[in-house]
Amino acid sequence: IEVMAYALALFSKITKTHNPVWKAELPEEIKTLFEKAATYLDNYPTDILKKNEIESLNLFCETYIKYHNRQYDYAIKSLQEVLSLTNDDFLKSDSYNYLGYILTRKGEIENSILYFKKALELNSDNGLANDNLGYALIMSGQLESGRKYIEKAFLTEDNDLAYSYRNLALYYFRLGEVAKAEENFELSFSSITEPVDLLEYYYAEFLLSQGITEKAMKFLNIAVEKGEHEAIKRLNEILKNYP
Repeated sequence: IEVMAYALALFSKITKTHNPVWKAELPEEIKTLFEKAATYLDNYPTDILKKNEIESLNLFCETYIKYHNRQYDYAIKSLQEVLSLTNDDFLKSDSYNYLGYILTRKGEIENSILYFKKALELNSDNGLANDNLGYALIMSGQLESGRKYIEKAFLTEDNDLAYSYRNLALYYFRLGEVAKAEENFELSFSSITEPVDLLEYYYAEFLLSQGITEKAMKFLNIAVEKGEHEAIKRLNEILKNYP
């Protein structure tokens, strides 16, 4: 309850709503704690309330919109602005991680590795950065180094399980261990809480490598419907060579 009250007080300060209308809807205990937290923040302001930090957070949030609209270059520019504004190492870590991730979607796997490493220098427990570095290393052929970072991602408990299992599946796929690759793809699908980038695409590639063409095409078409440019390119290649 104390954490919730503090979070609400912090939110009201960030949005500059000193007497928010929703305050009246709070249970009395939380309302009292909210008022105490607001007074505490007045007397001991946190760095997150500084103008540059609020602007940094807003820019970081805008990056998600630009990324999902596939405006990769604009997203990268926004993240670079965040890095120039913020003094928060955790936000810097998340920004470097996101920069690296966008580069992977642009096909710049080797360049992405540096950014993931910068993210981990600032926060070694960044689960997503560990996972993404593992993915980038695997895709660049450094299989064992990549697997170690995925294992670290699991230990942080700050990772996305569906992505972690997808990456482990790619590790085993590239290692030629078909059964373990299939097992981890299945674990990835069963762990989904929100859409996972390239999961259906990579699973389709895995199935194609096994000669399971009909099933592979179903998953490839799902990836195409999601608008993944990697899948669209692959489907066009297949159709071009179709007799």
